Amino acid sequence: LQVLSATDDQEVQATDLTGTLVTSDKPIQVLGGHNCIFIPTDVGYCDHLEESMLPVETLSNEYVITPPLNSAGFPDLQFVRVVATVASPTLSYEPSQGAAPTFLANAGDYVEIAQTVADFQLSSDKPVLVAQYMRGQGDFGNDGDPGMTLAVATAQYRESYLFHAPTSYASNYVNVTAPVGTTIT
Repeated sequence: LQVLSATDDQEVQATDLTGTLVTSDKPIQVLGGHNCIFIPTDVGYCDHLEESMLPVETLSNEYVITPPLNSAGFPDLQFVRVVATVASPTLSYEPSQGAAPTFLANAGDYVEIAQTVADFQLSSDKPVLVAQYMRGQGDFGNDGDPGMTLAVATAQYRESYLFHAPTSYASNYVNVTAPVGTTIT
């Protein structure tokens, strides 16, 4: 089954399926994405996004958010989207993220924290989904394509990971988030 949102030629990003709940009577996988997105919306260049959506039962109420690195190895601007899985979650941030929203009314509602390079912990009194977006290369000299990843709840952290780094890219980065004092190899 493929579900598409409606667009028109003058508003390429006119609609958004964020917050849509998908259920099934048997196990399924859900992929979310976009065929040509601009991040931020008024800056080139567009690129496709795709990500496996995490099952609601794996979501939690605590996340550590770290921005992606740019090609110089410094934190790059990111956009963070927080999606409510149930009604009325209250959000908090450590350290404070200024005017970042602290409440979502309904399941499926979302808030965004735009253009931050901050590392922070996001906590909620109810499970939420957290997506992070990298800006496109037309934004202030960034040299990468727009990208999307889902934050992993700290309760889901594991002791080992494998990752794929394309050999055709000029550079590759991986962000590792761990408790203070952790030995990483």
